Amino acid sequence: MSGKRVYAVLLLLAFIPGILLSGCIGPKDSDHDGHPDEEDRFPDDPNEWVDSDNDGVGDNSDAFPHNSEEWADTDGDGHGDNSDDFPNDPKEWIDADGDGVGDNSDAFPNDWEEWADTDKDGHGDNSDAFPNDPNYHLVCPECNGTGVIPETVEFNHTARGWLSDRGTISSDWHVYIEVTNLDNEDGIFKVEAWVIEKGEEAWRGADQHVIAPGQTYTFDLKASGFSQSVNQGNLRYRVRPPAREVGPAVTCPTCGGTGKI
Repeated sequence: MSGKRVYAVLLLLAFIPGILLSGCIGPKDSDHDGHPDEEDRFPDDPNEWVDSDNDGVGDNSDAFPHNSEEWADTDGDGHGDNSDDFPNDPKEWIDADGDGVGDNSDAFPNDWEEWADTDKDGHGDNSDAFPNDPNYHLVCPECNGTGVIPETVEFNHTARGWLSDRGTISSDWHVYIEVTNLDNEDGIFKVEAWVIEKGEEAWRGADQHVIAPGQTYTFDLKASGFSQSVNQGNLRYRVRPPAREVGPAVTCPTCGGTGKI
């Protein structure tokens, strides 16, 4: 081989590594998204390279790229799925009272027992006996909805009540109410008692029992929830005796004959 050819070969061999290196050697980009692996938070995902809030979801698909607690908004209402009580309803996102009805459509957002008020009277449909009538919401308790009440007279009776401490804690106390039926018929007598302590009701109880004519029955209501400092002066009670019809029915004075209030 002539000296010129040898020189040319040697010169070519000297330049080949440089040519190869200039075309193949550079920052590694595994997913070929134009972002070097060393700067790419998702080196194997060509659709992602930055995660501003470090929640593991790339900014390109993160609905909240600067909120690490949210990344998706399925219904597109601007509230992230993780904190949206209704992630598939774009009209709702909060249910403050946990009744399953969103606050935006809940007529009573802070009352888990109510959510609709059809007649707009301020009383929820669930407790409104007349949900389509804004003028009434309860059946009259005086006449039980009949609009009339018979003229009656209560059974004659006597009653007395007292507190009794059978132990060292309030749960061992008893309230006794002794009722004597002075009428000439059997009847259901109802009693109610409560204890007032420091100006507030500390306990309340009730019971009922049939008492025969001329007989005495002692109601025993187990009491609790108040201190050992209570005495007889803290006790309040009332007796609701049965009543006998003595005249024709008259218009109920409570509801004016409507049976509603």
